Amino acid sequence: MSFNCICKDPEFPDLRYPADLLDLTIPSHGSDLYGIMYTPQGRGPHPTALILHGFPGSEQNVDLAQILRRGGFNSVVFHYRGSWGSEGNFSFEHVLEDSRAAVEYLMDPINRERYMIDPSKFVLIGHSMGGFAALMTGAAMAEVDRIIAIATYNLGAVAKERQRENRDERYAKDIYEMFINCTRPLKGTSPESLLDEIKEKAKDWDLRDLAHRLKGKKLLTIAGSRDDVSHLEIHHNPLMTALRKAGVTTAKDVVMTTSHSFHDKRIALAEAILKWLSSDIPIR
Repeated sequence: MSFNCICKDPEFPDLRYPADLLDLTIPSHGSDLYGIMYTPQGRGPHPTALILHGFPGSEQNVDLAQILRRGGFNSVVFHYRGSWGSEGNFSFEHVLEDSRAAVEYLMDPINRERYMIDPSKFVLIGHSMGGFAALMTGAAMAEVDRIIAIATYNLGAVAKERQRENRDERYAKDIYEMFINCTRPLKGTSPESLLDEIKEKAKDWDLRDLAHRLKGKKLLTIAGSRDDVSHLEIHHNPLMTALRKAGVTTAKDVVMTTSHSFHDKRIALAEAILKWLSSDIPIR
């Protein structure tokens, strides 16, 4: 096991099968989703990581994609409907549909051959809202058995917290202001429509209530103790508590002293991911 891929290029480039970058167009419910795949050097087939960005996706986690590529992974990043140039309109339901569509695209036999994907070594990684989508998608799809959720933003828990009778008004106002900022680069949506959506789906989208659906999956959750965005998942980590109560014995929890986007812990974040993955997937 070697973690040289964090900060060191390959010593001997493979000129026959070099590393590359491929443009992807992923179909989802009549719209095209735009993304890229960072392909590693070597013939393959390769382990593959699908990285789901947050809301709206200002942090793309491309540094993790590059590191994973140097470690021998295909690394895929893409944009949900209505975000950053992808077709269609944005909604949280569309995020979940698009995440499933991206997994199906990569697991399609034709694309597995085209992109030299090893389906037995697939990992779904999500940050913030992407962590929520990764857990929801993994719970619904047998093809996904490894999930990494970073600074998970539990939409169902947020909706319930906003509706709690003794919750101060400042909390609801802060959430609304954050949604205003986050919807600026998104198409076909508004803060009001998204808040209405999570209110309607509060029960269906609370990860704590869905923990039993993750039994048998290998899970890594990573949180920041200074996270003031996903704080519902920091204090006593209710998601991990729910997973353990549901009998999920294959979940590991890591907490770092950092913020929601791990701005000052990017190398530590990469090391935690690689250490966990290396337990059953070789890392170059």
